[in-house]
Amino acid sequence: MITQTDFLNDFLITIPLFIWVLFVMKYLSRWVYNLAVKKGYPPDSATYFGRKIIHIFASGITALLVPFLFKTPILPFLSALILAI
Repeated sequence: MITQTDFLNDFLITIPLFIWVLFVMKYLSRWVYNLAVKKGYPPDSATYFGRKIIHIFASGITALLVPFLFKTPILPFLSALILAI
């Protein structure tokens, strides 16, 4: 049974994780892309590096933290759906 307290705690954990994923997707991956282009890598390789940063720092870290931080799978699932849109 999901209690209101569990849902509220999960919601409070969801907010910073959601912001972290948006930060990685919007700023960190772009920074890595620009750095790779500046270092002389072709744009296709730089895009690959940026995508790998998203996979590691957004998806990987979040996927590792979810089983330890959340009591229910509802909010991580909804967050993933929102980010996929």
